[in-house]
Amino acid sequence: MNRLMVRILGITATLIMAAGCETGDSTSTAPGSGVELRPPGSNVVCDPFGGDPALQGRGLLGNLYYLSDDQPRYPSAKDYVTYGHPVDADLYFNELNTPTRPFDRGFVNQNGEVFLNANGTTLYEYFGIHLETNFELAPEDAPGDYQFAMLTDDGSVLEVSDSLAGYRVLVNNDGVHPTRLGCSTTPVYFSGEAEMPMKIDYYQGPRFHIALMLLYRPWPTVHPVNDPHCGTQGNSRFFDSTQNPPTPQAAYNDLMSRGWKQATWKNYKLPGFNNPCVVGEPPVISDVAVSNITSNSVDISWTTDIPSTSQAAFAVSGSGSYSFSTEDSGLTTTHNVTLSGLSTFTLYDFYVISKGADNQSSQSAPNTFRTLR
Repeated sequence: MNRLMVRILGITATLIMAAGCETGDSTSTAPGSGVELRPPGSNVVCDPFGGDPALQGRGLLGNLYYLSDDQPRYPSAKDYVTYGHPVDADLYFNELNTPTRPFDRGFVNQNGEVFLNANGTTLYEYFGIHLETNFELAPEDAPGDYQFAMLTDDGSVLEVSDSLAGYRVLVNNDGVHPTRLGCSTTPVYFSGEAEMPMKIDYYQGPRFHIALMLLYRPWPTVHPVNDPHCGTQGNSRFFDSTQNPPTPQAAYNDLMSRGWKQATWKNYKLPGFNNPCVVGEPPVISDVAVSNITSNSVDISWTTDIPSTSQAAFAVSGSGSYSFSTEDSGLTTTHNVTLSGLSTFTLYDFYVISKGADNQSSQSAPNTFRTLR
């Protein structure tokens, strides 16, 4: 029996996984793969699809599921999460950027290592991944309505939570198929820096190609909502998978010309915690001071050992309900933030936050100030 195997060496991990389908694939009854962890210990797998180093607070958190030999070969991503066996490992992805390519190239980790099965060959079938993130617009994107699409081989389902009703399916691109573009038919509205909780279920059935990409664009006003390429499929339609790296084809270039863009790390924010796979060093904060205190404002200054961003958090003392100043994204070693609109003669708790060029952040110890009467 083939087995998926996760070998974890400190923070660096080798995750056994890959994927693929060819045009005209149908559900296979061939034996599947099991999964085990070797050795036990750390359960963090860094960037299993390969790419740039992970960024503090950015990315997607994934969990891996697999089918044992005695299970049906399900044709649905949800079935893998519901009925598959979970692997005791957290997967951290920078972004979803796997254009169509042959399964035998496999996935690589942050060290450039290809994931292999227990027999020493590339693993390529019968696993599912559940992903969670908070999606936000990139700095260059304008507020407004947006359309989403999943370009995957095999199936994927994208859900969003943009109301009190909870999660709803936005893109259903499920099933066994070659690389196919599934598009949303309803808009999602973003206002400025709003974050939208997002879940993605993806699975790979039988071989021979792999693909997993998330695209988005402003809700179209000139072109029809149903893009001509939505619902179309083929492993040579969007990318030339014979090239390494795969090269975009006319269909993919058409999408870009109509305002579609690939989601990047700028769009993905981990829900409530930082990415443990970061590299580099966070800035060191020192010399925190307050000055120019008035009845409703204060200046806060500090220094860092490396060029970093500037932001301050503040709350009425003891309340624990912090507000945040607008982040100054300019990188500097001398920082100054003015807080205004404060209450008269009130004690405030505060701390400062700086983030370096590699997106690692630090925060100061908490301190206090009191506004004047």
